Amino acid sequence: MRVLLFLFLFLCLQPFPVLADTIHVSVKDDVQSVLDNATSGDAIYLEEGTYQGPFIINETVAIKGEKGARVVGDSQGFVLKVMADDTTVEGLTIEQSGSQNPGIAIKGDRVQVKGNIIKDVFNGIEVKDAYGAVIESNIIRSYTDDRHKGFGVYLVESPHAVVKGNDLSHLQDGVYVSFSDLCQVTGNTIQKARYGVHTMDSTSVVINDNEVFDSRNGLMIMQSYEVRIKGNHLHDNTLLDGAGIFIFDTFDSQVKNNRIVANRRGLYLENAIANDLSFNEISGNHLGLEAGEASKGNTIYLNNFIANNQQVAAAVDSENDFYLSGYGNYWDDQRHVNFDDSPVVEFAYKSGDSFHHMIAEEPLLQAFAGSPAIEMWNTVEHFTPIPSDTFITDPYPLSEPVPMDFSTRETTHEADQAIMLVPALFFLSMIVVSGGLILGSRRRRT
Repeated sequence: MRVLLFLFLFLCLQPFPVLADTIHVSVKDDVQSVLDNATSGDAIYLEEGTYQGPFIINETVAIKGEKGARVVGDSQGFVLKVMADDTTVEGLTIEQSGSQNPGIAIKGDRVQVKGNIIKDVFNGIEVKDAYGAVIESNIIRSYTDDRHKGFGVYLVESPHAVVKGNDLSHLQDGVYVSFSDLCQVTGNTIQKARYGVHTMDSTSVVINDNEVFDSRNGLMIMQSYEVRIKGNHLHDNTLLDGAGIFIFDTFDSQVKNNRIVANRRGLYLENAIANDLSFNEISGNHLGLEAGEASKGNTIYLNNFIANNQQVAAAVDSENDFYLSGYGNYWDDQRHVNFDDSPVVEFAYKSGDSFHHMIAEEPLLQAFAGSPAIEMWNTVEHFTPIPSDTFITDPYPLSEPVPMDFSTRETTHEADQAIMLVPALFFLSMIVVSGGLILGSRRRRT
C-alpha cells in the first residue's frame, strides 16, 4: 500500500506533457508573435503568400512552408534566425538578406534545414558555434547582380554537420567548412563558384559524391587534417588557373576514387604532406597533377593518367612516391616495353617535365605545348637518364588502366566499402605475377 501511495504522489508531482499543436499561418497573421507564443514541438505551417521578415525562432518548432510561401527580408540583416535546438525549417523560399548577412542564421544545435529555396542573399545558410546541423536538399543562390557574393553553406566552429544533396551555384564558395571537425559534405551539385567545397583548419571531414564544375577550384582543402575525399566528379574547372582539387597545407588525408576531368589542373599539391592519392581517374586536364612546393611524403599509386596535355610536373623540393607495394600508376603516354604480359611495365615512367619548368620561366613557350618537337623531347626524356631535379619517376607503371566504376552513387559507408574492395581485387589478381619484379625502391624526385 505504501508503495502504491508513493507511486501515486510521484506521478502527481511530474509535469504533465504539453501536447504539440499544428498551427496554420496566413499572410494576415503576425508571424513573429506566433513564433514567440509557440510551444516546444509545435508545427507551424506558412500558407501560400509573402511574409515580411526578418523572424527569430526561439522555441523548438518545425516551421514549414506550403507551396508558394516566401519569407522576404529587409535587405539589412538575416532573413530567418534559428536560436532553438532541434528546430526544423522546411519548404520555404528565403530572399533578400543584407549585403553581409545570411538567408538563414543558425545558432541552435541539431537544426535541420531541408527543401528550401534560398536566393538573393549573401550567405545562404550560416551555422556558427552549433552542433549537428543537417542541411539537405536546398537550392541556394547568392545575389544575381554585381554585389560581392557569399557562401552557399558556411560552417564555423560547427562540428558534426551534414551538408547533403543541395544545389548550389553563383556563389563565392559552395560549402565552406571552417574550424568544424567531423563534418560530411556529400551528394551536392555545385557550379559557378570560386571554390566548390572549401575547408580551413578542420579535421576528419568527409567530402563524398559531389559534382563540382564551371568553377575556379572544385575542392580547396587548406590547413586541414585527415580529410577523406572520395567518389567526387570534378570537371571543367578552368576559371583562371583552376584545379579539380587544390590541396594546401593538408596532411594525412585520402583522395580516392574521384573523377578529375577537363580541368586546368587536375590535382595541385602545395605543402601537402603524407597524403594518399589512389584509384582516381585523372583525364583530359591541361595538366594532370602538379606537385608544388614542399609537397612531400605523399603516396600516389593506382591512378589512371589519360589524355592530359601534360601528365605531371613538380617543384624541385617535392619528394613523393608514385607507387605502393610494387604497383605504380597507368600513364597512357608510357612507351610500353612489356616482355611477359605482366601488369607492370619493365621500364620506369619518367615525367619529362623539363618543358613545364621552361614555360614557368618563359610563358610564351606555351605556344609549343603539344607540338611534335616537344613530344619527341618528352620521349627522349622517358628513356634517357638526363640529370634533373624535377623528374618524377614511377618505377612500376601499369600496362593497363586500373578498373574503376563511377556509374552509381553511393553513401559514405558504401563508398568506403567499394574503395576498399577495388584495391583488394586488383592486388589479388596481381599475386600471380613473378616475384622477380625488383626494380629498387627509388624515391621519386618531384
